[in-house]
Amino acid sequence: MNENKRFLLALILSFAFVYFYSAWLAKKYSVPDQDKPAGQESSKEIQIVPTGKNFDVIISPDDYLQVAHNNLFKFKVTRTGGLLTGIELLKHKTSAEDSSPFRLVSDENQSFMLGLEVNGEFDNTSYSIKNTNLEQGVTSISLVNSNSTIEKIISFEENSYLIRAKIRSSQPFTIIFKGFNGERASRYNLKNVVLATEANKIKRQPFGSEPTRVKGLFGLGFESLYFSVFAQSPVRLKEGYVNTGSENEPMFSLTPYPEKKELELSIFVGPKESKSLEPLGEPFKKLLDLGFFAILAEPILKILIWLGSIFGNYGVAIVVLTVIIRLIFYPLSAIAYSAMEKMKALQPEIEKLRNQYQNDQQTLHRELILLYQKRGVNPFSGCLPILVQIPIFFGLYSALLHAVELRLSPFFGWIKDLSQPDYIFLGPIPIPVLTLIFGASFIYQQKLNPPQLTDPAQEAVFKWLPYIFLALFIIFPMPSGLILYWLVNNISSISQQLLTKKFFIKNRFILNLLLNLTLVALSIFLAYLS
Repeated sequence: MNENKRFLLALILSFAFVYFYSAWLAKKYSVPDQDKPAGQESSKEIQIVPTGKNFDVIISPDDYLQVAHNNLFKFKVTRTGGLLTGIELLKHKTSAEDSSPFRLVSDENQSFMLGLEVNGEFDNTSYSIKNTNLEQGVTSISLVNSNSTIEKIISFEENSYLIRAKIRSSQPFTIIFKGFNGERASRYNLKNVVLATEANKIKRQPFGSEPTRVKGLFGLGFESLYFSVFAQSPVRLKEGYVNTGSENEPMFSLTPYPEKKELELSIFVGPKESKSLEPLGEPFKKLLDLGFFAILAEPILKILIWLGSIFGNYGVAIVVLTVIIRLIFYPLSAIAYSAMEKMKALQPEIEKLRNQYQNDQQTLHRELILLYQKRGVNPFSGCLPILVQIPIFFGLYSALLHAVELRLSPFFGWIKDLSQPDYIFLGPIPIPVLTLIFGASFIYQQKLNPPQLTDPAQEAVFKWLPYIFLALFIIFPMPSGLILYWLVNNISSISQQLLTKKFFIKNRFILNLLLNLTLVALSIFLAYLS
C-alpha cells in the first residue's frame, strides 16, 4: 500500500473512530455471570423473568414526614412506607430555561427509594421519626414503622452525594427503588443499568432490556451520561431484580439472604463528576466511565475543570486546553508537515518511476528506496508524529463527552449549553452555525494540503470526504463543546501548516505561539461580551 493510500485510510478511520466512539461504548455493556458466596449452592444464573410488580404508590405532599438536605441535595421522607422521594440536586439546574434544582428521583412521577416488600406485600405501614442526630457533621434520621417491626436509619453529610441506609426488619425483606430521571435519552445521553457484580467491579446493560434477575451481586442502579442512582452493599446479596421496560417507571430491587435481618446500603445520588466519586472509592469511581482512553482522559478532564474554574467559562477552557495541547505537540506536527512537503516535492519523480517500472514491482521498490536515500527523505517520518498525538486527542474527546461540568454551561452568544448542539433559528429552520464553521475549516484544511493522489477514485473520495462528514454532523448533531474542540483544533492545525509551508523564519514556534494566543484572546473576549 503506497503512501497516499495509507494517508487516506488513516484519515477515514480516524474520523470514523471519533464519530462512532460513544456509540461503541453503548454497545460494549454486558451482564456477567454471578456466583453465590462461599457456603451457598453455586449458581451462575441470570434469569429473564416476567414483568413482576409495579409497586405503584401515591405520594402526596400531605404525607411528607420530613424534608432533609445538605449543601448538595435535598430529599423528602414520606409517612406511608418511610420512602425517600423528591431527591433534588441543588447545584444542578433542570434546564437552561428552568433554574429550579434538577430532580433525580421525582415525587411528581411517584418515584421513590428504600421502599420495602415484606412477605410478598409492599410495606405501606405508617412511619414516624424515632430520633434525629447531628454528630461530627453526619446527620442521621431514624424511622420506625407503627408496629415496630421495621427500622430505617438514614445518614448523610455535607459535601457528599452519598446516602447511607441501614434497614432492620423482623421478617425477610426486599428493598425497592423506583424511578430515575437521567434527562431525556439521546444518542449520547444513553441510560444504562449498572450492576456491581463483584465488590469493586461494575458492568452495564442498556435501558429497555428484558426484566432481569441477577443472582449474587453487590449492588445495582441506574445511570445516564451525567447522573446516577446506585446502591451498593458491603456484602453479597441473594439477588437483584431490574425492570426498565417503557410501560412503567424503571425500577430495581435488592434482596439479602433470608437469614439476614439487617442490611446496610451506600447509595450514590448525584452527578458523575470525579471530585464527588473519587473520595468514595471503588466501585463508585467507575460510574464515570471515560472508555478506552481513560488513562489519558482522566488527567485531561482534571485540567479542563481547573481551567474552567480559572476562566469561569468552559468554552474558553476548551479553547485554551486545545491550544495548549497543540502547542506541546507543535514540534512533532512540524516534523510531520515538513515530511509531507518533502514527499509532495518528490511526487513527479515518484510518478516517473512508477510509469517506468509499472510491471516490475521489485525494481520499482528498489528505485524508490534509492530515491528516498538520495534526497534524504523518510516516507514514514510524517506518520509517527501524527500517530503519537492521536491517543491524546481521543482522550480529550472522551473527557469532553463525559464532563458533567459542560451541562448547561454557556460559551458566548447563541451557544447556551456546551453539552447540546448549537442552533440559530431562522424562523422554523435550525441553523447549526458552529458545525458549519467547523465544516468550512475542514474543507479549507483539505485544500491547503491535499495528498498527491494518482488514483481518480481515491481523489474523488478524498475530495468529497469533508462534505460527507459535514452532512453527517448536521444530520446527527454533536454537542457544541465537541464541535468547538474540533474547530479550534482545525484552526490551530491550519496555522501550523501555513507556518511550516509558507513562512521561512528562524523560529516558527514563536509565531505559532502568537497566533494561538490570539485565538485564546478572541475566545475570552467573546465570552466576556456575552
